[in-house]
Amino acid sequence: MCGGILDREENGMSFSPLLPLDILLPLGAMLLLAGIGLAWRGNNRCSLGLRLLAVGARALGLVALLLIALNPGSWRALEKEQPSGWAILVDRSLSMASAEGNQTRWQQAVSIAEKAVKQSRRTERAKVYTFAGNLDEENAKKIADQIPSGETTDIVRSGRSLLAQWPATGLHLNGIVLLSDGRQIAPGKGMDLAQLARSQGVPIFPLLIGSGRQVKDISVAPGRSQYFGFPGQKTKITAMVHNRGYNRINPKVELLDGKDKVVASSEIRFENEPTGTVVLDYTPAAAGFQKLKLRVTSFPEESTLQNNEREVSLVVLSNKTKIFIAEGVPTWDSKFLAQLFRSQPQLDVTAVFRLSADHYYRVSSAEASMTSDAEAIFPSTTAELEKYDIIVFGKGAEYFLTPERTDLLRQFIHDKGGCVVFARGKPYEGRFPLLEVIEPVVWGEAIDSPFRLQPTEVGQEAGLFDDALSPDSEIWKQLPPVSAANRIEQQKSFAEVMVDAVAGESSRQSTFPAVISRRYGKGMVLAVNADGLWQWDFFSAARDAGNIYREFWTQLMQWAITYSDFLPGQDFSLKLSETTVKPDTTIRVRVASRQSGALQAPSLRLLRGETMVRELGQPQRIPDAIAWELFFNGTEAGVYQVELYNPKDKKILGRAPFEVVEPPGEKDNLEPDTEFMRQLAENSGGRVIRESDLPALARELEPEKKSLDESNARWTPLWDSGWLLIAICALFAVEWIIRRRNGLL
Repeated sequence: MCGGILDREENGMSFSPLLPLDILLPLGAMLLLAGIGLAWRGNNRCSLGLRLLAVGARALGLVALLLIALNPGSWRALEKEQPSGWAILVDRSLSMASAEGNQTRWQQAVSIAEKAVKQSRRTERAKVYTFAGNLDEENAKKIADQIPSGETTDIVRSGRSLLAQWPATGLHLNGIVLLSDGRQIAPGKGMDLAQLARSQGVPIFPLLIGSGRQVKDISVAPGRSQYFGFPGQKTKITAMVHNRGYNRINPKVELLDGKDKVVASSEIRFENEPTGTVVLDYTPAAAGFQKLKLRVTSFPEESTLQNNEREVSLVVLSNKTKIFIAEGVPTWDSKFLAQLFRSQPQLDVTAVFRLSADHYYRVSSAEASMTSDAEAIFPSTTAELEKYDIIVFGKGAEYFLTPERTDLLRQFIHDKGGCVVFARGKPYEGRFPLLEVIEPVVWGEAIDSPFRLQPTEVGQEAGLFDDALSPDSEIWKQLPPVSAANRIEQQKSFAEVMVDAVAGESSRQSTFPAVISRRYGKGMVLAVNADGLWQWDFFSAARDAGNIYREFWTQLMQWAITYSDFLPGQDFSLKLSETTVKPDTTIRVRVASRQSGALQAPSLRLLRGETMVRELGQPQRIPDAIAWELFFNGTEAGVYQVELYNPKDKKILGRAPFEVVEPPGEKDNLEPDTEFMRQLAENSGGRVIRESDLPALARELEPEKKSLDESNARWTPLWDSGWLLIAICALFAVEWIIRRRNGLL
């Protein structure tokens, strides 16, 4: 049936003046006043009653003429009837092959679509389309012969394609019925489709196919994208295990080396928790870049096994970490800590102890000497400070720091990527405003009551402690209590608590931060809010629990230095904007230099394994910064590394790993996305429906669409009447008769 012209539709009255209103109204007012004045003067011989009658008749006649000049009327457009229809979108992606009772989701959707067509009084107006990654060709007669085989679901793209193609049918689209499980696999926002449909007056009515189904899956992921270690030094690799749908299982997590040999393993217990963490120890033999692998046990009915393994990148550093210790109030803590650091082969230690007002004892990994030179007790220039990776303060920091040195220390952390550790709590007496700027906390009053330490989940996930030293380990209760610390009045921005201090009995316990870290610019600040940890290495009861003192401090130092932008002995840092991306995602590479005079960055290339994928070239300089950046994309799924190297001598200066992951698969999650469908419906002006709603919905979507054809609209004046002309002539005739009878003509 073709569209036809029906009756006209009248809009409200309006005006179409002969002249612009800003001219017509003042001109009409002047003519009206002049006409009334002349009428009053010209009828001065008449009696008062006749005089008023004559003036009134002329005024009414002039007003009528003015109204005609305003041209009152209305536009009258023809109403046009357009044939209309509605669309039924059926999802034929692979997830629709899932069984639901005795049928698959696809079979349910096909049955509902066929019933929906039969509900329509004009079946030719209810058009069925199938879609997966995009809209398929119209195939209402062949839908039963189709099979659900689409590798992805893109409701947004398919809906937009339908809105674009529908005008070719010659029908107005009254609405869309969507039969799907609602899993929008492809990138896309439902709001985009909903807003487009609403703007065209096309509501979407989703009908959810499939029942809620719990997905079962075990996956593993490294706690960090890249780990750092030293030859012969134990490195802790954190594995994050995610559990979906399993109760009371004990998956085994394994760490494999480059030859797929298991080098460490641990079980994790799940009751009904969604996540768990294990820390695996690995001791690399030599410096360089290593590829490790995390693997978790697979279980029956897992939705996918692709996430049961993940690669881990390990950088084994060859340069020693250089530490400077400044101790103004030496105690047993100072002695034990300095001896511990000097005994570590990967550390190069210089320590200065204040013995009295003018005497300082300087000891390093190579030599020891006494000095009274106040200028030599602490680095006084940027070059001297940059020789070190970590600056450790005990008590009495005020004996070493001048305002100039404190400012250099701030720049060392913020701009050069250095690390500062306050090893014995608050490092000064009273107030020290210049140093307070970089501290991770605001210190409160001193505490002199016993407490013990207990790692937080943040500390464990960071890899500071293995399973034996987990937050609920009994070892922490066996260690001698500590009794010297400070209350924390405030944690500053970006500060994280790695270890808590626990005071009191189990029934009346209180906690406060004991180890706090804070990123500050390119570097790191770490505060250990406890004095007296040396007891862990002195008393036999503590040694029986293991060498916790050594483990605590060596892991803390190793963790702190590898979280700064610059690694020990390296002048360049390499950072990626993303470490886990989807294919063809743009990645930003940022290169920074410690050297203020650096004018050019080394080159970059992309590796997959040890095979070069392509040269990325040299990054571009960032204005007003000693840094450069480069953008790239175009990578398929896999594990890659961006390598920074010197093109002259081919020396590798740094590597940063990232992983390109495949988009979610159709069967990775079979649970219907109720929320996505609800938002799509509401934002488009529709609603979520059930199968029983189809008969009423079919009637709702069938009325013909009526529209006004404004291209043929015409103006119809209200004054176009013979009676109005007679009335105006009669008004002027009244005045003429009065004047004639009074001899005024």
